[in-house]
Amino acid sequence: MADSSRDSTTTLHEEPEGIALDSVFRSASTIPGYNLVDPRVQSSSTTQAMCLDINNPEKTNETLDESSLLQKLETIDFTLATAPAEKPQFFLITSMGDPSVECNFLEISPNSLEKLYHTLRFRNDYSSFYTTRLFHCSYHSHYDIDADPSGPPTSIIIVFRCPRNSRCISCIMRVQLADRSSVIFLCGPNPHDLDEMRTLCIQKSDLLRVHPLYFLTLISDQRYPLWASSFAGLWLEVVVAETATGMNRPDWMTTVLKQQIPDRIQALSDTDILLYQLHATNTELCQCDTVMSFAVKYGNFCLQAFDVVESSRERRGHLPLPVRYKSDLKDKIGFYIEMYEGVRSKLSEVKERIRGQINVSISLIAQRDSKTNLENSRSMKTIAVMTLAFLPLTLVNSIWSANLFHLDNATNWKLFVGLSVALTIIVFSCWWLYIYISRRRRDARLPRLVKDLEFELSDVGSVQNLV
Repeated sequence: MADSSRDSTTTLHEEPEGIALDSVFRSASTIPGYNLVDPRVQSSSTTQAMCLDINNPEKTNETLDESSLLQKLETIDFTLATAPAEKPQFFLITSMGDPSVECNFLEISPNSLEKLYHTLRFRNDYSSFYTTRLFHCSYHSHYDIDADPSGPPTSIIIVFRCPRNSRCISCIMRVQLADRSSVIFLCGPNPHDLDEMRTLCIQKSDLLRVHPLYFLTLISDQRYPLWASSFAGLWLEVVVAETATGMNRPDWMTTVLKQQIPDRIQALSDTDILLYQLHATNTELCQCDTVMSFAVKYGNFCLQAFDVVESSRERRGHLPLPVRYKSDLKDKIGFYIEMYEGVRSKLSEVKERIRGQINVSISLIAQRDSKTNLENSRSMKTIAVMTLAFLPLTLVNSIWSANLFHLDNATNWKLFVGLSVALTIIVFSCWWLYIYISRRRRDARLPRLVKDLEFELSDVGSVQNLV
């Protein structure tokens, strides 16, 4: 037995005869480190797992410890090797844990995990997808070198890590080409997700008996409502922000919705809170965009995996899948791809709207600051005018207080008033003359600036024409 690595964009092909594959691909029991557990995969010392057999669904809620799981894996290996081709098997093993998250250990002991890898024909070389929070989907082929050194693959191993914000589920799926039997290992940090997948498998057991890759559509059945709900919440946040700033049509938000969130709209009328909320929502929209991009990739990957499984079966001489089941499976995958594309298209619109809303909010803050500065400027202008008005009086009063002139009372007050008025008129006249000359100079410079700009633009146009 052996493996040949393929990613989701590579078509499988038969290896040419004459190549010494034994030096590369050997039995799982003889390759050093083939089933050794990657130390980066954090697993617990004890085992708690559940196993679903769609041909024996009454024992789906049994929790397996280490000895029970090892015994169950031995039974699965024997069943897959001896089951008749007309009765394909389907086993789903689930366990809690996400090794990519610190201290969220996989609830399977290293010994059980090693045996599980052997049953899945999964090479430990690819277990790094467990230890990263990045999304992933790929497949590779498994060859039985001992039975048929130059033959086609005997199994297709499908691996993916499917997001739901921080609640990812990771899956390793082995599809046996001879009879379409399969064994799947599914793990995740949320028990509700695993329970829901087991329930879906029981409800759709008839389809899983037809083809195990219907399981990939069940992943979409479980994940799509969560993705759509998450996006709908972010979309609502954008609409609320637009409503708070009056930047959308009044009929875009229903009266019932306005009555449900009046406090939110009132709070977002504060531009500081609004800008903070918009940036937070924009960050979540970017993450949602990544998730939906993966969703589209996942849908296309499902189509590729189906084509690989069926083409590999044909090379082994097996009967093809009936056309109605083939069309049904592809149509369902295509349906979800269109749904994902629809969400991603609307997501692009909402991202553009929130960017515009952020720009508007920044403009509102700048406008508010400009109004404040304008009010301060008017206050300073008033103070300056008052200072200019009383400055001549202060000067004249200082001179008169120094007793430099000795005039009679009748002449004294007349001279004081006349001199004060004259100096005040002179000061305001000088101020007005300064402003007038400054404006004339600024107006005189403007045509020259426009002319210089037109000359530079004409030069740029000439250069472009030459190019």
